[in-house]
Formats: sequence, C-alpha cells, structure tokens
Amino acid sequence: MHTEHRDDYKRIAYKILPYFEQNPELWNAMTYWNLWDLNDNDTIDDAFEKWVSVLPQDKVIVSQKIIKAFMD
Repeated sequence: MHTEHRDDYKRIAYKILPYFEQNPELWNAMTYWNLWDLNDNDTIDDAFEKWVSVLPQDKVIVSQKIIKAFMD
C-alpha cells in the first residue's frame, strides 16, 4: 500500500463499510473484482462496468449498492 494514499483508502473504507455490514454477500461479489484486464485509461465507471460484466447474475443487484456508494 502506498503510504501517500493511506488517508484516501481510509475514507473509502469508512464510506463502504456500512454497505458490507448490511449486505454481507458483497464480500463474495468482491471476489470477482479485477477478473479482467485493467486499462490505464479506465475510469471508475469502466471498472464498475467490467466488474458487473463478470459477476454471476445473482450478484449483480447487490453490486449496485456498492457502485451507488461511489457515485454519491
């Protein structure tokens, strides 16, 4: 972990932790994160779109909760 980004990582963790506490199935959905080729030009929207594309159908709805957290 890059120490210069530690505060950013903490802010992200604090923001999304409640979603994982309320929806423990998100932990399983996250195991599909980065199962694709990441392009240096990808935006967060691109990353979320690629993530949803590799998720099993039963994980797509719960994934929308975490995506919404980042878009708020």
